[in-house]
Amino acid sequence: MRENGISENEYELIPGFYSKSLNTELNETLSGVKAAIVYIDCDLYESTIDVLKFIKKYLINGTIVCFDDYFNNCGATDQGEARALDEFLQANKTIQFIPYFNFSPLGKSFIVRLD
Repeated sequence: MRENGISENEYELIPGFYSKSLNTELNETLSGVKAAIVYIDCDLYESTIDVLKFIKKYLINGTIVCFDDYFNNCGATDQGEARALDEFLQANKTIQFIPYFNFSPLGKSFIVRLD
């Protein structure tokens, strides 16, 4: 981050597994925050589910969500980040992820719309 000109007071790294570190304490720390950009680099279905559940309250119209490994698993949509997103959207009908652009060989981004 420093090498790209982002000051240390502009971000915070939280160590640990998502299932443990994305918790009530972190929600309290982030109270009132809304996300402009969310970058998800989970690789695995289980981790992505944890992250999507956590970020739900921070999404607003226009939030950009980037999945670093969306096309992992040879593009299979029933695995990994793609499967997690599909299940998340099925369970949250008021949230839309509009395809935006592919930003790397495996990465895909979306624009969030809330109904």
